[in-house]
Amino acid sequence: MKNLKALIYAVALLILPIQSASGEMLVGKCIAVADGDTATVQTHHGERIIVRFQGIDAPENGQAYGREAREKLISLILGKQIKIHQQGIDHYNRTLGQVYLGKRRINTELVAAGCAWHSDYHAPDDTELATAQKIAKKYHKGLWQDKAPLPPWEWRKTKRKASGDKQE
Repeated sequence: MKNLKALIYAVALLILPIQSASGEMLVGKCIAVADGDTATVQTHHGERIIVRFQGIDAPENGQAYGREAREKLISLILGKQIKIHQQGIDHYNRTLGQVYLGKRRINTELVAAGCAWHSDYHAPDDTELATAQKIAKKYHKGLWQDKAPLPPWEWRKTKRKASGDKQE
Protein backbone atom coordinates (compact mmCIF):
# COMPACT_ATOMS: atom_id res chain seq x y z
CA MET A 1 0.00 0.00 0.00
CA LYS A 2 2.85 2.36 0.88
CA ASN A 3 4.51 1.63 -2.47
CA LEU A 4 1.25 2.33 -4.31
CA LYS A 5 0.94 5.75 -2.65
CA ALA A 6 4.55 6.54 -3.54
CA LEU A 7 3.91 5.52 -7.14
CA ILE A 8 0.78 7.66 -7.39
CA TYR A 9 2.65 10.61 -5.88
CA ALA A 10 5.55 10.18 -8.34
CA VAL A 11 3.20 9.99 -11.32
CA ALA A 12 1.33 13.09 -10.11
CA LEU A 13 4.60 15.01 -9.86
CA LEU A 14 5.41 14.08 -13.45
CA ILE A 15 1.96 14.98 -14.82
CA LEU A 16 1.21 18.22 -12.97
CA PRO A 17 4.02 20.32 -14.45
CA ILE A 18 2.93 19.30 -17.95
CA GLN A 19 -0.64 20.36 -17.28
CA SER A 20 0.38 23.74 -15.89
CA ALA A 21 2.88 24.43 -18.70
CA SER A 22 0.27 23.78 -21.34
CA GLY A 23 -3.42 23.29 -21.04
CA GLU A 24 -4.09 26.30 -18.83
CA MET A 25 -7.02 28.50 -19.70
CA LEU A 26 -6.24 32.20 -19.99
CA VAL A 27 -8.94 34.84 -20.04
CA GLY A 28 -8.44 38.36 -21.32
CA LYS A 29 -9.46 41.12 -23.66
CA CYS A 30 -8.17 41.15 -27.22
CA ILE A 31 -6.42 44.52 -27.57
CA ALA A 32 -4.70 44.08 -30.95
CA VAL A 33 -4.70 41.86 -34.04
CA ALA A 34 -1.40 41.54 -35.91
CA ASP A 35 -2.63 39.31 -38.72
CA GLY A 36 -5.15 36.56 -39.39
CA ASP A 37 -3.79 34.16 -36.78
CA THR A 38 -2.04 36.32 -34.17
CA ALA A 39 -3.54 38.60 -31.53
CA THR A 40 -2.51 40.39 -28.35
CA VAL A 41 -4.54 39.75 -25.23
CA GLN A 42 -4.46 41.65 -21.96
CA THR A 43 -5.30 39.49 -18.96
CA HIS A 44 -7.19 40.76 -15.93
CA HIS A 45 -3.76 40.95 -14.21
CA GLY A 46 -2.64 43.46 -16.83
CA GLU A 47 -0.23 41.04 -18.51
CA ARG A 48 -0.04 41.30 -22.31
CA ILE A 49 0.27 38.02 -24.15
CA ILE A 50 0.79 37.48 -27.86
CA VAL A 51 -1.32 34.52 -28.95
CA ARG A 52 -0.66 32.48 -32.09
CA PHE A 53 -3.73 30.46 -33.03
CA GLN A 54 -2.76 26.77 -32.86
CA GLY A 55 -3.48 24.46 -35.77
CA ILE A 56 -4.11 27.12 -38.41
CA ASP A 57 -2.03 29.29 -40.71
CA ALA A 58 -3.55 32.45 -42.15
CA PRO A 59 -2.25 34.39 -45.15
CA GLU A 60 0.43 36.90 -44.17
CA ASN A 61 0.03 40.65 -44.32
CA GLY A 62 1.01 41.55 -47.88
CA GLN A 63 -0.10 38.18 -49.22
CA ALA A 64 -3.34 37.58 -51.15
CA TYR A 65 -6.21 37.38 -48.64
CA GLY A 66 -3.92 38.53 -45.80
CA ARG A 67 -5.87 41.76 -45.28
CA GLU A 68 -9.19 39.90 -45.39
CA ALA A 69 -7.97 37.34 -42.84
CA ARG A 70 -6.85 40.09 -40.46
CA GLU A 71 -10.11 42.00 -40.88
CA LYS A 72 -12.12 38.84 -40.18
CA LEU A 73 -10.21 38.22 -36.96
CA ILE A 74 -10.67 41.87 -35.94
CA SER A 75 -14.42 41.57 -36.51
CA LEU A 76 -14.57 38.42 -34.39
CA ILE A 77 -12.50 39.24 -31.31
CA LEU A 78 -11.01 42.76 -31.12
CA GLY A 79 -12.16 44.47 -27.91
CA LYS A 80 -13.84 41.31 -26.64
CA GLN A 81 -13.21 38.97 -23.71
CA ILE A 82 -11.81 35.70 -25.03
CA LYS A 83 -10.47 32.48 -23.58
CA ILE A 84 -7.25 30.86 -24.72
CA HIS A 85 -6.64 27.18 -24.09
CA GLN A 86 -2.84 27.25 -24.00
CA GLN A 87 -1.04 24.55 -25.92
CA GLY A 88 2.56 25.69 -25.67
CA ILE A 89 4.98 28.40 -26.69
CA ASP A 90 6.42 28.81 -30.19
CA HIS A 91 9.97 29.80 -31.22
CA TYR A 92 8.95 33.49 -31.23
CA ASN A 93 7.84 33.15 -27.57
CA ARG A 94 4.16 33.48 -28.48
CA THR A 95 1.51 31.51 -26.62
CA LEU A 96 0.04 28.82 -28.85
CA GLY A 97 -3.61 28.16 -28.24
CA GLN A 98 -7.17 27.47 -29.14
CA VAL A 99 -9.13 30.71 -28.89
CA TYR A 100 -12.75 30.85 -27.77
CA LEU A 101 -15.38 33.56 -27.75
CA GLY A 102 -18.00 32.05 -25.48
CA LYS A 103 -18.39 28.53 -26.84
CA ARG A 104 -17.28 29.50 -30.36
CA ARG A 105 -13.86 28.16 -31.35
CA ILE A 106 -12.37 31.02 -33.36
CA ASN A 107 -9.60 28.88 -34.88
CA THR A 108 -12.29 26.80 -36.59
CA GLU A 109 -14.34 29.82 -37.64
CA LEU A 110 -11.33 31.31 -39.42
CA VAL A 111 -10.74 28.12 -41.39
CA ALA A 112 -14.47 27.74 -42.15
CA ALA A 113 -14.58 31.30 -43.52
CA GLY A 114 -11.65 30.59 -45.84
CA CYS A 115 -9.39 32.96 -43.91
CA ALA A 116 -6.83 30.33 -42.86
CA TRP A 117 -5.52 26.89 -43.70
CA HIS A 118 -5.76 23.94 -41.36
CA SER A 119 -2.15 23.15 -40.52
CA ASP A 120 -1.78 19.40 -41.01
CA TYR A 121 1.76 19.70 -39.67
CA HIS A 122 0.82 21.38 -36.36
CA ALA A 123 -2.58 19.76 -35.84
CA PRO A 124 -2.70 16.50 -37.82
CA ASP A 125 -5.45 14.95 -35.68
CA ASP A 126 -7.76 17.97 -35.55
CA THR A 127 -10.74 16.66 -37.51
CA GLU A 128 -12.79 19.77 -36.77
CA LEU A 129 -10.27 21.99 -38.58
CA ALA A 130 -9.87 19.47 -41.41
CA THR A 131 -13.65 19.33 -41.93
CA ALA A 132 -13.97 23.12 -41.81
CA GLN A 133 -11.33 23.41 -44.53
CA LYS A 134 -12.99 20.80 -46.75
CA ILE A 135 -16.29 22.67 -46.54
CA ALA A 136 -14.64 26.07 -47.16
CA LYS A 137 -12.93 24.64 -50.25
CA LYS A 138 -16.11 23.01 -51.52
CA TYR A 139 -18.05 26.29 -51.29
CA HIS A 140 -15.13 28.49 -52.47
CA LYS A 141 -15.05 30.59 -49.30
CA GLY A 142 -12.43 33.30 -48.87
CA LEU A 143 -9.03 32.27 -50.18
CA TRP A 144 -10.57 29.18 -51.75
CA GLN A 145 -12.09 31.43 -54.42
CA ASP A 146 -8.68 31.13 -56.09
CA LYS A 147 -8.06 27.92 -58.03
CA ALA A 148 -4.68 27.39 -56.37
CA PRO A 149 -4.20 29.70 -53.38
CA LEU A 150 -0.61 29.96 -52.17
CA PRO A 151 -0.25 28.66 -48.60
CA PRO A 152 1.48 31.08 -46.22
CA TRP A 153 4.33 28.67 -45.49
CA GLU A 154 5.15 28.60 -49.22
CA TRP A 155 4.74 32.38 -49.47
CA ARG A 156 7.19 32.86 -46.55
CA LYS A 157 9.68 30.47 -48.18
CA THR A 158 9.50 32.46 -51.44
CA LYS A 159 10.04 35.74 -49.55
CA ARG A 160 13.07 34.31 -47.70
CA LYS A 161 14.63 33.10 -50.94
CA ALA A 162 14.03 36.50 -52.58
CA SER A 163 15.72 38.27 -49.66
CA GLY A 164 18.67 35.85 -49.68
CA ASP A 165 17.81 34.40 -46.28
CA LYS A 166 18.71 30.71 -46.28
CA GLN A 167 16.72 29.95 -43.11
CA GLU A 168 13.95 27.37 -43.63
